[in-house]
Amino acid sequence: MTIRPATDEVRRSARVVRSVPGTRRLLLPVGSGPEISRYEPG
Repeated sequence: MTIRPATDEVRRSARVVRSVPGTRRLLLPVGSGPEISRYEPG
C-alpha cells in the first residue's frame, strides 16, 4: 500500500470542516493520519 499526500481538494475540504464552530476533531496517529470530525451544536 502506498501512502499519498493529500490533494488540494482534500486540504480545502478539511479547512472548511475545521472552520465550522462546534466541530471537534480527532487526528489518529495511524497510517496517513486520518482525521475524524464531529459536529456538536451549541
